[in-house]
Amino acid sequence: MDEAMGAEKKENCYEIYYIKEDALKLLLAGLGQTQWYGLFSGDGQKETTNRILAELYQNGMIDWDGAGAALRAPYAKMFSVMLEKKSCVTIQSPVLLSPVRCCYLSQTGVVLTQKSQREDRTLGIALLPVQGFIRMLEAECARLEAGECCIFSCRSSQTGQAFQKLRVSRDGLRAYQVEIQTENGAGTRLHCMQDELAARLGKLLYTEAAAKHSGFLQEK
Repeated sequence: MDEAMGAEKKENCYEIYYIKEDALKLLLAGLGQTQWYGLFSGDGQKETTNRILAELYQNGMIDWDGAGAALRAPYAKMFSVMLEKKSCVTIQSPVLLSPVRCCYLSQTGVVLTQKSQREDRTLGIALLPVQGFIRMLEAECARLEAGECCIFSCRSSQTGQAFQKLRVSRDGLRAYQVEIQTENGAGTRLHCMQDELAARLGKLLYTEAAAKHSGFLQEK
């Protein structure tokens, strides 16, 4: 299968759809979003606009209507999530199993993006429910050994400005330490047991700092 415009089923039950960087950039620009953090290589566009649109149509990503091109499912939902709140999380982990770039957040879902390991200038995008995303972060932390940590940085998806960082490390066999740093330099530290970590991470991603930048409502 041609990964550049295909879909791949992952073991944890979500599909990754592959799209060329130039095509994704063109679609975002068409939706009024020309500035975007964490997606693209530094190079300029390699193909003409007409050629990109033709490939998108041939691969079933867009349809033509009276007003121009329209995104088809499931891409329409993914782009809706990405544009809803313009907030993302980047992941730094010594044990990250896939080359994840950014995870774009909304109230209704999360779009995960990763660099293709087989095709140049190609990205994989996948739509996860919010709780599925939190479980993914929990699974990354579960693989940590003593002395290792995961860092989850909450950022503006337009500028990349980090407004909150969560540093998670092991604190014994069945516990974690979470260090929280906000953009004003304030820091706090909390301790939680293994079965509490997912709930803690979920609430921290919906703090007042996140709401200020993304419009999220804090989870109860």
